[in-house]
Amino acid sequence: GKVVAPAVRVQIEQARLRLAKFAELQAIRNQEGWVIQETEVDVTRAMNVTMQVEGATVYFYGRIDRIDYHPKTGRYAIWDY
Repeated sequence: GKVVAPAVRVQIEQARLRLAKFAELQAIRNQEGWVIQETEVDVTRAMNVTMQVEGATVYFYGRIDRIDYHPKTGRYAIWDY
């Protein structure tokens, strides 16, 4: 519409600030050597994807928003937005 409610203007500004900060942090991760390897990865229970956390086995299933990889260290980062 022609008139934007004040609450909507606040939400737009908050989104703008969050996206700007995210872009800044993403640039830093890129400079550190992190590479986006996959996005929107569906993981089913049948795939039996696991990870060890403090001695316990954690099973993953659902959708992984993003997987980053660091070639020099061989480490992965799993993102859930």
